[in-house]
Amino acid sequence: GHIFTVSSVTYNLTAPYAATYAASKAFVTSLAHSLRLELESENIKVTDVLVGRTATEFNQSRLGLGKRSGESLPTMTPAQVAAAIAKASEGNPRSVVVRFFDRLIMLGNTLIPEAIGRIAMRQYK
Repeated sequence: GHIFTVSSVTYNLTAPYAATYAASKAFVTSLAHSLRLELESENIKVTDVLVGRTATEFNQSRLGLGKRSGESLPTMTPAQVAAAIAKASEGNPRSVVVRFFDRLIMLGNTLIPEAIGRIAMRQYK
């Protein structure tokens, strides 16, 4: 079998007005990585799917938490997330970051976390 968890790139990012959400996604990612090791002997694969901003009702309601200065960040579609999961099901990756843009944000947060945090805050007034 193959278990997929759906987490978020915010699990390890500065997330203005979304600290609880980011913390919950950190839990999901940690759970997935632990289950991957624990279930390996049972021949069960576990992959954590890390998504960025996705065009869903959840994302629209989240945007009301802070005063947005504009929708400058790109969004992905649920179909793109589903396609990434389908592709991952052909192998056994530990985790999948759906978009290259989100990989860059994660790398930036590793190398220059303060700058990425300031950029994130600029999305709000």
